[in-house]
Amino acid sequence: RRGAAYELESHDRIAWNVLPTDVEFGPDGSLYFFDWVNGWAKSGKGRIYRLRTKEMANDFKLRNNARLLATDMSKMAKQELQSLLAHKDRRIRQKAQFALTDQEAADSFEAAATSRASRLARLHGIWGLGTLARNGKHNTKKLVSLLTDDDGDVRAMSARMLGDTRDQTHIEALRKRLSDDNSRVKREAAFALERIGGKSTKATESLFAMIRHNNDRDLVVRHAGVFALAEVASRQDLVARIKDKSRAVQRAVLLALARQRANEVQQFLKHEDEQFRYEAARAIYETPIPGAMQSLALFVYDDEPDSERIDWRAIQAARMIGEVEQGEALVHLATKANHSRKIRLEALAVLAEWRTPHGQCRVIGNWRPTKHPDADIVAQNFRGSADELLEDKVTSEATANTIAKLGLREKAPILAALVRNKDMPTKARVAALNALADLKVDELQQALAGIGTTAPVPLRKRAVALLSHTSPEKAVPVLGSLLSNASTGEKQAACEALGNLKHEAATELLRTWLQRLRDGKVAGAVSLDLLEAANKHEALKPLVTAHEQRAKKIGPLGPFAMCLDGGNANAGRKVFHNFEATRCTRCHTLNNNGGNAGPVLNGVGKRLTPEQILASLITPSADIAEGFSTTTVEQTDGMIIAGVITKDQDGEIIIVDINGKESRIPVGKIRSRSANKDSAMPDVAGTLSKRQLRDLIAFLKRQKK
Repeated sequence: RRGAAYELESHDRIAWNVLPTDVEFGPDGSLYFFDWVNGWAKSGKGRIYRLRTKEMANDFKLRNNARLLATDMSKMAKQELQSLLAHKDRRIRQKAQFALTDQEAADSFEAAATSRASRLARLHGIWGLGTLARNGKHNTKKLVSLLTDDDGDVRAMSARMLGDTRDQTHIEALRKRLSDDNSRVKREAAFALERIGGKSTKATESLFAMIRHNNDRDLVVRHAGVFALAEVASRQDLVARIKDKSRAVQRAVLLALARQRANEVQQFLKHEDEQFRYEAARAIYETPIPGAMQSLALFVYDDEPDSERIDWRAIQAARMIGEVEQGEALVHLATKANHSRKIRLEALAVLAEWRTPHGQCRVIGNWRPTKHPDADIVAQNFRGSADELLEDKVTSEATANTIAKLGLREKAPILAALVRNKDMPTKARVAALNALADLKVDELQQALAGIGTTAPVPLRKRAVALLSHTSPEKAVPVLGSLLSNASTGEKQAACEALGNLKHEAATELLRTWLQRLRDGKVAGAVSLDLLEAANKHEALKPLVTAHEQRAKKIGPLGPFAMCLDGGNANAGRKVFHNFEATRCTRCHTLNNNGGNAGPVLNGVGKRLTPEQILASLITPSADIAEGFSTTTVEQTDGMIIAGVITKDQDGEIIIVDINGKESRIPVGKIRSRSANKDSAMPDVAGTLSKRQLRDLIAFLKRQKK
């Protein structure tokens, strides 16, 4: 325990490398937990584990506990039930308490609450009395008397139970406990006053005294005090202490006013301490407090920035109000270079959707739809600042997006100039090109024509994609140039574009490159992309089929040689970990995660060549790693299991089948076992597409450690 709360004293790794979604102790004392197995990937499978020591199997006390948990306690005598309130097992104590409650055994609860034999029994007695009291089955005299007990836990739980009665006659007794020397008692007394409610000047004064004395040292006490003030203190009493000398009192006032949704929270927006201004901004925007929203939005008008977390909420407040004045203020904010990049870009993002604001809050994600009347006026105001914002390297990309979203077609010339400007960031030039396409203006073709082979790769790739849609006959020569001179990524993108381009010129260009592929003049990293693109053209399918037939004659790995290079390692990671049909981690361990039926793959990219990795995936039985050959086991009951034996000792074997399922078989139940020549690993040729295989190889090649 620490003050009114708790702190972790120690921790142990009870079970590791699992994804437990629930943990519970069973009646037998064992620890049971669910294993999610593979996280979000839906495997349709799960596991339930039981943890216990060997000694627990024959523990008489545990058996007795299980018996009691299964007993119908409604038929037990009150005296016996009262004795169980001191039991070591919480579940049994709780079950006995509920049974006594059903019997309305107030005398048993009072006896337990006043007995010094067991603190646990005393607490259950108090809880039982509280349950009866709040249901009108017993008076609260005993609980009130226990508020002055010498045991802090007894005082605290008595206060909690009195709060549950919602009886205002207990306010005075609870108020006195706010000065208790035990923090947990203060916490429970404050929360009890909050639940009872009702304005009380004396209770308010005592709460402020508690908060002032605590001075923010115990956050739980402060939290309880704030909750109580929000219900007990009048608005007038809270406002009167906004400028209290104690920062702890000021903070409590701010938070209590926020819980009351009071407009006076806005006074803290001018506080000298940024933390107070931030808490006020949070309260106003996130609670929300509509009457104070305008005061928060005024931060947008400031030429001097506040902290990002305050200005961010000020932008959202302006968005929620949504009048012309707020929109124009956001335009002004976006132009202020002394504000942070994040804030300026957020202002532009909000302006981009000013005509049709999205209903989701951009801070906490709640659904808070709003409307912006007279959006055309705001768009007109933005139009006047757009040129300046496009010339600023910080805001140019976001400004281009905003121009497109607001439909400002007249800005097409300056967007085209941005596309040509080699001094501007590549992302900004791409955004300007996209804006021209979205606006459907004539300047797009001129901009595309001006993008040469020396332009940045992302700009060239986007230009090619747009050309394919707008001017196929112009796109093909550009794509041909990329296939000859560009980077691997651009060549792959060019192939994809040609595949989707249903134009005679595209077909002929692909035909030419298929001939180059046959002559061995095409890089391996592009071969798969070229064949996939050609296969989308009906006239080229026979050539693709002929290539596949030639590859098969090379050997079992021939049709897959094109997968050795050019893959996406990040996509391969997903295939390795999440693709259900293969899910390599069922049998293989990588970075301490996975099964043990196959070799550990740490450093596989260093140990094996790409060709060896491909062979292990396509022809796994050709070269089985030592210790991972499969065995067929026939049991005495006739059942046959084939897999990798991962343990053979202590009178049993553990065998893992092709699906990663582990089976334990006592040696005495084995009729025969025989070694197999085949690997337990299936060949993935029929499971993964060639693109997936290429990505997986790229991922495995990267595993160097």
